[in-house]
Amino acid sequence: MAVLGRQLTAEAVSQNNQQVLRQKITKVMIRMTMSLCAR
Repeated sequence: MAVLGRQLTAEAVSQNNQQVLRQKITKVMIRMTMSLCAR
């Protein structure tokens, strides 16, 4: 059971990291487009 719990937590953490990475990427993309539009 302990191993199963570890696997589940690891998967949840990886999914969390992916979501955070996507948010960061989208934020960067928005900033880039905004700066391009500002010019």
